[in-house]
Amino acid sequence: MRIADAHHHLWNRSLFHYPWLATPVVSGLVGDTARLCRNYLLPDFRADTAAIRNGNWTVAPIPAALQDRRVEITGPVDPKMVINALNSG
Repeated sequence: MRIADAHHHLWNRSLFHYPWLATPVVSGLVGDTARLCRNYLLPDFRADTAAIRNGNWTVAPIPAALQDRRVEITGPVDPKMVINALNSG
C-alpha cells in the first residue's frame, strides 16, 4: 500500500530568510540538504506529486464504529462543544 504524507512545506528564499537553508549540509542526521537550498514552490510540488495525483486510488471502507456516531452534548451547543463531543469516543 502506498501512503502519501499530506504535510508539506513550500518556501521562497527570496521572500523570507531561512537560516537552515543558507548552506547545504552533506552529512549529518538529515543527509544531503542541497535539494532544500533552493526555492520550492507550488509548481515544483505539483511536478513532484503528479504521479500520486494521477495514480489509481481507492479508499478503504468506513469502519462500522464510525458509520453511526452518536454523542450527548451536555452544555451549550457551540462548535467547541460539538468537536469535544465527537472526539470523546
